[in-house]
Amino acid sequence: MNDNQKQQIRHLRQLGLGYTKIAGTIGLSVNTVKSYCQRNNLGAIPVGVCDYCGAGLRHTPGAKKRRFCSDKCRSRWWATHPVYADAGRRLGGRV
Repeated sequence: MNDNQKQQIRHLRQLGLGYTKIAGTIGLSVNTVKSYCQRNNLGAIPVGVCDYCGAGLRHTPGAKKRRFCSDKCRSRWWATHPVYADAGRRLGGRV
């Protein structure tokens, strides 16, 4: 992998592309792209902000998208939004 490919990986990762799309675009194997990203702390994709405090969130590819930055914020959000908590119980845990 040359320096140009490394720069392209960083740029495409910041745009939110996954390992497979980056690998296909640059012409490298998925495992090479994934290893490079993990070694250089490019594994998570920015996805938004915490529903409670507004702190930036990062999403790990293949994992469920986060709504809260911490358990503390999650607990506080649900405590201040009891209507949604009640609706979730009535719907079998889905809000």
